[in-house]
Amino acid sequence: MATIEPRKETAPFWPRRNWWLALLIILVLAGALRFPGYDWSLPYVDEFDVTAFILSGRMIIDFGTAKSIQYHTYPPGIIHIYSVVLRLFQDPTLPPASVLGIVRFLAVTTSLGVIVILGLLGYHAMGRLAGLLGATLWSITPLFVERSRWGSAEIWVIFFSLLAIYFTIVAILYRRENWTTHATYALMLAIVFKYHCVFIAPLVLLAPLWCGRVFWRRVLGNLGRFALFSFWLLFLTPMLEFLDPIPEEQMHLWMGNTRAESTLSPLTLIHNLTDALGPLDARVLAPGWLGLFVQGIPNRGRAREALVFLGSVLFLWLAGISLFGEHGSFAIRFLLAWLSLLVMMSGWGYALLLQWLYSALSHLTSQRRQGIVGAALALVIAIQIPSVSEAVALTRNKTLPDQRNDLAIWADHSLPPSDYIASPGNTATLNREFGGYSGSTPFHYVGTLYEFPTVAEAHAQGVHLAIVDHFLYHLWQEDGDHSFAIETTLLKSYPPSDAHRGPAMVVLRLYPIQHQATGQLGPIRLIGYEMATESALPGESIPFHLYWQASAATEGDYQVFNHLLDGAGNLVAQADGPPHPDPLLRRGTKDWDDPDEIIFSREYVLTLPDDLAAGEYTLVTGFYHRQTGMRLFSPAGEASLWVTQITVE
Repeated sequence: MATIEPRKETAPFWPRRNWWLALLIILVLAGALRFPGYDWSLPYVDEFDVTAFILSGRMIIDFGTAKSIQYHTYPPGIIHIYSVVLRLFQDPTLPPASVLGIVRFLAVTTSLGVIVILGLLGYHAMGRLAGLLGATLWSITPLFVERSRWGSAEIWVIFFSLLAIYFTIVAILYRRENWTTHATYALMLAIVFKYHCVFIAPLVLLAPLWCGRVFWRRVLGNLGRFALFSFWLLFLTPMLEFLDPIPEEQMHLWMGNTRAESTLSPLTLIHNLTDALGPLDARVLAPGWLGLFVQGIPNRGRAREALVFLGSVLFLWLAGISLFGEHGSFAIRFLLAWLSLLVMMSGWGYALLLQWLYSALSHLTSQRRQGIVGAALALVIAIQIPSVSEAVALTRNKTLPDQRNDLAIWADHSLPPSDYIASPGNTATLNREFGGYSGSTPFHYVGTLYEFPTVAEAHAQGVHLAIVDHFLYHLWQEDGDHSFAIETTLLKSYPPSDAHRGPAMVVLRLYPIQHQATGQLGPIRLIGYEMATESALPGESIPFHLYWQASAATEGDYQVFNHLLDGAGNLVAQADGPPHPDPLLRRGTKDWDDPDEIIFSREYVLTLPDDLAAGEYTLVTGFYHRQTGMRLFSPAGEASLWVTQITVE
């Protein structure tokens, strides 16, 4: 087939050096908003589905499939990225989530590639300024600054789908039909990460028909490549295992997420559109969209073709997503690349307005025209200040330590193994499989607070611990009649803090302090104890717990002694040991630095001698230094505190 002469270009196919220098500055600024804090919250994993991706990657290495957690039908792209990173970089002594920082670093780097694609796309379609402004807007939009750090598939979907669109538009604008083959390969990679990218496949695969002559050979070649790719994706990957029997509830869930609605409703389109646009700041982007609407159908054929193609992409993508119903807040997960195009096109609109202004001032001298347009450009930049401020705040927030890590370490060192319930933001805080902090104390998540509205219902399931939203707990306290406020003990509080990220929360023991006690040894105050019985027979054992508060940490670690004394003060039984259940003694009294914390002791077991005479005995407690044996003393100079009377029958 004869080759068509390429369309005459008014500008070089590749931008000049000063344009690349300006784009490099944009990339540096974008990197400054993204790379700081890319390892946010680690080892806690604060991202939707990412833990499943990590575990799936580990399972592929170990077992060749992730079918056991029903992720063998998930798009393989992101899972195989984790599989490769785990194979190359995971320390076998650490949990699989320890590699998440590496994947996030790759995601941030890929986001810079998105900026380059957007810049070139605008350059070819609308000119140099449009390319730079479109890339700048995307690089500072808080939504994309935030999602660029996520270790999920989203940034790779954006990159490869926009790359496919870029190759296609260049093929159309410059009559380079061979670029449609590049677009086909980029589309395949996008689909590997998210299947919904297939909605733009018709425009990409049939793009040679836009190139001025019917290039059927190229169309058939692209369709053939895509058919081979589809065969590989559907039948030669672990997705084939989906044909094996799986639990009925899993089948129902999978079908519910993949079955299209019978009709495409305009109302569904509108709902998904508004839900997806929600995170964007219309005040910043609307002037650009308005400029594109007013100036965006110029006489230049190149810009017109680009806008027609992009409009077709936007409609097909939104319509395809809407075939599956209304997605609510999840709509944004399917339309991030779609939103990227909208943000880029706002930059185009700003550029068109500036170009129109420059032309409208043709009666002025060149110097005055440039001054006025420069002032207008400064105004455009000033309009973006709220977005930049929000993006900077997000970046700062990502560099702060996460309170959920603090809570996980504290619980591992301070609490006995327990089932727990939690507010929605903390369902995975103590889940060792979810986060990268392994710990040694097992905690099992049972359900949300909404599933256990009263303490009695939690007790019925054997739950002893709750992690509750800080504001919600104090609201219950003000009401004064909620069971979680009056039938629990506040062990530890993590209030709102500018120095930390993560939710403000409190940790509750789902029992009130059973018996009150008083007395102080050094900085440590005894406030109560928990004992199933205060009478026993000789030879029996009495388990008990103590509650303390410390106004300050001690100098060095102290052990606890619990002595049972007869009427003459003679020792007849004892139960000594560290104050916490932590078997590694990682948190001693020298770390009791929170005056508001209530310290719930390990379980002590007081075993009575077989020949102990019946009568009344006194249980006292105290602290002694682990190395020197020195004791803590009360203000009155006593070395122990009275706890209770034990009756031996």
